[in-house]
Amino acid sequence: MRRVKRILAASSLAMALLPQACVPAQHAGGPEGPDAPGITLAAWPFAPVSVRVHPLSRVVERDGRLEAELLVTCSDADGESTRAVGSLWARVEASDASEAVQSDLSSMDVNRACWDPIMRGYRLRVPLPEGLACADGGSVQVQVRLRLPDDAVLQASGPVACP
Repeated sequence: MRRVKRILAASSLAMALLPQACVPAQHAGGPEGPDAPGITLAAWPFAPVSVRVHPLSRVVERDGRLEAELLVTCSDADGESTRAVGSLWARVEASDASEAVQSDLSSMDVNRACWDPIMRGYRLRVPLPEGLACADGGSVQVQVRLRLPDDAVLQASGPVACP
């Protein structure tokens, strides 16, 4: 039992110190970021190569109006979640109307505000078009696009569950 306590204490100490070792000296834009002199987005090994509408995205009611609460995740070439720089656009479309939002992830303030560090993705809210029926157990279709600084566009679409 004493050995187990020592192992747990050592593990806890290591986990407490580990995040400090991983904190970069500067935010993106510093020497390690994709916009550093001489480093292009294509050469940045953690640049996003795909986006997806996460299955935990959902439709919620806020102030009497339905909106899609989206979690959009980006993955690098290794399939690991990563942050992005660029313009993130999301749209909910009905047969005769649509609603869309756009977030400028090139602004570090906007990027940080949209980023969910627990889920490792960007949170966006898109109002549902007026008159769009969202039946219990049903879903709405959502499209997302991420335009990267090199003008590459990553796209995804998927269903978002109704309440």
